Amino acid sequence: MLLVDHEGAAQQTILFPILFASILGLPLFISLRLLAERKMWRSPVIFGTRIIGLLLLVGYGFVTPQDYLNAPGFHLIRFLILAAVLHLLVSVAPFYRRGELNGFWHYNKTLFFAVWRRVSEYGVTEGRYLAIALGGWLAGMVAYFNLSKLKSIKAVPATLLIVLLAVSFGPWNIFAVSEQNQIGRLKTILLRDSILVDAKVRKLHSPVSFEDAKQISSIVAYLHDLHGYGSIEPWFAESLKEDSLGKGLASPGADVVTGRMGVTYTNAWQFSTGSDGIVRVDDEGAVDVRDFQLMVLGLRISSEELTRNYPRLGLSCLASKQLDTITSMLAQGNRPLDTLRVDLRQLVSSVMDGIGRVDLTKIPPEQMSIAVVGREWKVKVVVRAAWVGKHALEQKTVWYYLDILYSFNEKEGTMN
Repeated sequence: MLLVDHEGAAQQTILFPILFASILGLPLFISLRLLAERKMWRSPVIFGTRIIGLLLLVGYGFVTPQDYLNAPGFHLIRFLILAAVLHLLVSVAPFYRRGELNGFWHYNKTLFFAVWRRVSEYGVTEGRYLAIALGGWLAGMVAYFNLSKLKSIKAVPATLLIVLLAVSFGPWNIFAVSEQNQIGRLKTILLRDSILVDAKVRKLHSPVSFEDAKQISSIVAYLHDLHGYGSIEPWFAESLKEDSLGKGLASPGADVVTGRMGVTYTNAWQFSTGSDGIVRVDDEGAVDVRDFQLMVLGLRISSEELTRNYPRLGLSCLASKQLDTITSMLAQGNRPLDTLRVDLRQLVSSVMDGIGRVDLTKIPPEQMSIAVVGREWKVKVVVRAAWVGKHALEQKTVWYYLDILYSFNEKEGTMN
């Protein structure tokens, strides 16, 4: 109850600016993260936007009065307006691109149902539990300041403290509820697949489905990282602890435990035939830019954005409707000089087949690149990321992020 003045005149405290800046910081950084994922920003850009966001919050903290209880009411109104604006910013960020006119309403459906859907499909974790608790608290605060005649600012820290204490201690605390929920989900899957019989794990059983293998792997990895295997160890005939190079007993990795269940460990980013997923290169990987003079970075190609024009560079790019190929055209003014076509579908398909669709998020950039040579110039296309899937024998692509590198042949040198 650090922010509540029990008796006497209200006193100044720096905790008020910290509290209100922190509350605004949550939707601000969520919106920045959503925008970064939507536009596939690279690490330096993400870091830069976070620094800018932090500076904005610090600036807001400086203009927030430390004697908030006796401050003019417009400070509270300004805080509520900023909170509403940042809520709308979170609404817009996931639907930043054109062609999604109903993005705001899609977001509101997501806002109210996303947490429930995640819990219903993947169970309760600490993050989801806390999101539900804070969501309920924020809803209560909105109702309080709209309906109550008192509207005391003391209600904010007081009720927040109660909520945090409630989720931190007792049988309903955030860790106990999350662990038991995940163990219950794991038990249900193992019983359904006849892996858990008479409260004991049976390694010999029929093959499990891809999705069940992914769910089992995810839950076991969660237990390994946060809670340990103590609650599921009675299911196994052998101990779930092993000697770690003479340094004492330690819990084995999640892949070892799933192996003892007769289940192949499946990473969260893996996807099977008939599902969609992101294929992307390792951002830390290097691209060979030798012999290339110019480049266009972060070019996005989708069904709504098939054409990209760069008049000052003399470059135009046109993707096919199925996003199978991209044609790059070199022009001088309005006069086309040369065109080169790159088969993106064949490139991505060969990479996926070559690595077995195991880890599709850290592919070496050179493996996801292709170079072609024409009369006037040569072009190198690097597929930075792609949203792809396989449906029967047909590959479907939703969008690409590309880097285009090109240079003129020696006989041309430069364009006149």
